[in-house]
Amino acid sequence: MLPLPHRPVLNPAPMPNVRKLIVPDKGRLILEADLSQADAQVVAWDSGDEALKEIFKQGLSLHYENATEMYGKRPPNDKHEDYKHAKAGVHATNYGVGAAKLAKTLNITKGQAQRFIDLWFRLHPDIKKWQDNIQTQLQINQTICNAFGFCIRFNGRIDQLFTNALAWIPQSTVGIVIDTAMLNMEKYLPDCPLSLQVHDSLVFQVWEKDYPAIIPEIKKQFQILIPYDDPLIIPGHLKVSDKSWGDCEKVEW
Repeated sequence: MLPLPHRPVLNPAPMPNVRKLIVPDKGRLILEADLSQADAQVVAWDSGDEALKEIFKQGLSLHYENATEMYGKRPPNDKHEDYKHAKAGVHATNYGVGAAKLAKTLNITKGQAQRFIDLWFRLHPDIKKWQDNIQTQLQINQTICNAFGFCIRFNGRIDQLFTNALAWIPQSTVGIVIDTAMLNMEKYLPDCPLSLQVHDSLVFQVWEKDYPAIIPEIKKQFQILIPYDDPLIIPGHLKVSDKSWGDCEKVEW
């Protein structure tokens, strides 16, 4: 076989910010309201992990707290390796990723990845119990339910369904919350037309003359109670711009 000809490496063109294509109508502002660390909060409440719940209740930074706990010192910033490893590694471990895949995700050895998983479960045994309970439920009837009472039946081999089942609980719960907020907006704030929904956020418009007086009413529509024994309302953040979705900047909510 002849060797392939050498081809020069071309610098790829920068990706355009497609969010800047979503612009408000004349006389309106564009806003994005998103739920704060929604999936992680559902995992904390669904597992009953009081330590993780307390982080959210106190308004602390989840990833800084997890990194401090895992590595024994607080990272200086969110670019630090400990912060990035804690953020990606804890999320993956909560969702049932094994040592081999975690090692690739964090670019560490399989042994280091297994020690990361073992330490996380030792610090947060309720997460491991939560995963074990879901595994047992899959073995019983392959059916998993979320806090709202919605259930899904998985088909296939149990070992291949486990990570999907773990992910379904927070993702379906957050989906119900954001869809309920969307319906609330449509019903109670018809003058705030929806532009799009992106998993845990809504992008919509308001009349510039109504801003910021309408903000408390918008916030009210996002106060969706998730019916755990210790009820959860996921707080949100708000961003606004008079130019485009891509130009939205965070404001007080």
